Amino acid sequence: MPAPRHHTTSESRNRFFTGAMLESLLRPEAWRLVAAALPPMVEPVEDERHQSWMRAHTHSHAHQEILIPLAGEGRFGLAGRIYPSAPGTIFVIDSFEEHDVQYPEWMPDLDHLWISALRDHCVVRLITVREGTTRVSGAWSCLISREEAGPPLDPVPVRAEMPPEVARLRMVGALSLLVGALIRRGYGAEQAEERDSFQARIVQSVREHIEHTAGNGATLEHLARIAGYSTFHFLRLFKKHTGCTVHEYIDRCRLRRAREMQAQGRTRKEIAVALGFSCPAAFSRWYRTRSTRPPS
Repeated sequence: MPAPRHHTTSESRNRFFTGAMLESLLRPEAWRLVAAALPPMVEPVEDERHQSWMRAHTHSHAHQEILIPLAGEGRFGLAGRIYPSAPGTIFVIDSFEEHDVQYPEWMPDLDHLWISALRDHCVVRLITVREGTTRVSGAWSCLISREEAGPPLDPVPVRAEMPPEVARLRMVGALSLLVGALIRRGYGAEQAEERDSFQARIVQSVREHIEHTAGNGATLEHLARIAGYSTFHFLRLFKKHTGCTVHEYIDRCRLRRAREMQAQGRTRKEIAVALGFSCPAAFSRWYRTRSTRPPS
């Protein structure tokens, strides 16, 4: 069956995606998914240079993330393996699953759509690589509510009683809702939203993420990446819209969660793990500098 053709008249042109990008996005039946919950549909490859680079360029975080290659062919490291990345492949990165951060300088030109799936919103940004230089596209970034994006992706691995095809169908269905919402937004008129208002909504989404995770895994660089700004610019925006620094806000949320868990009778070890500390002693040292009450 031939792929559907998309008109490129000014009335129907999508302001986010080119016709070639839409050809891939609008064919979910052909998507190749790489996700911990599914048998991989793309085979990993051997790449010693990328493997060596990964040792210093891997991270993980509390929220789920989705990578959709839109143009160009490269490589992407996920859970210790290296996969070819090209249009039609979608990577679903689970909470605290290690994956590439940034791109090696030898990466060919490409366009990658990154979606940070937070609790109440999805933050969408376009990352471009041109001649070895990585940039967050200034053309557009997008904030989509959960009501519009649909439910979070199911991270539950395939069970013995569930055929892999059923698990893939569920994941493709959730991804289709999210991608469809984004494409539909691209066909609408550009929002006449003040820049300040949009930035305030982005900062609010990041604040809610910090509160939900109690700062577990929330480094400054990682939060700036979610927001789609440089670290320096994100620091200024966060202080402008909250009245405090990022680290002060993380400490405040962590302290509140620690006291809640103490009131529930949780152990120091349980609290340390929940808040992302390396050990109970590290949690105790942090707690003593920020509370007059000793940790239980």
